[in-house]
Amino acid sequence: MAIVFLDIDGTLLRGTSCELQLFKALIEKGVVGPRQLLGYAAFTLRHWAKYGDDIFKKNKAYLDGLRTDEVEIIAARLAKEVLPGFFNPRVLERLEGHKKAGDKLILLTGSPDFVISHIATRLGADDFIAARLAARNGRFTAGAPVVHPFGREKVKLADKYCLDHAYKMSQAIAYADSMDDLPLLEKAGKAVAVTPEKKLETIARIRKWEIIN
Repeated sequence: MAIVFLDIDGTLLRGTSCELQLFKALIEKGVVGPRQLLGYAAFTLRHWAKYGDDIFKKNKAYLDGLRTDEVEIIAARLAKEVLPGFFNPRVLERLEGHKKAGDKLILLTGSPDFVISHIATRLGADDFIAARLAARNGRFTAGAPVVHPFGREKVKLADKYCLDHAYKMSQAIAYADSMDDLPLLEKAGKAVAVTPEKKLETIARIRKWEIIN
């Protein structure tokens, strides 16, 4: 029995991301205004030196000041009604095979936990590790995520999960699409590149990793 770590944006979801769709939904509901847009710009300028090219992954200030319960209701509807339309059928087919084999499915993503919890339920995942955003007094703040499974942080969180649940990373199968996920793919016992970026595809072919397009 293996433990399966599944990335979401670009891997399960084709051609979009959870946060892009969430932002669109928030715009449609009219809850994003000047405060959020200015907060997003301010976060980018303030933290560019710290995060560099990763700044847009770390920047969640488009939610600054919004009520957590209101955003979570919108996110739940999004995860149930919109995001499944972007699911990669080849990945879904593979997940069914893992379920039949008794493998443990863990969603591992930098997308917000209040979206991923609903995707996990729909997929019948055993657990999920997702971004936990900064909030205070029932409202999101402009701070960086409290927990953010991204890049090497994904590996640390996957390692800890395996340790806490009596698995080894050598037993893990990792599905991902991005060079940001290369550290996780390298650490897992089996790496599967799903619709990979060009550079990751080249690496996958050199290392003879499985590729799903």
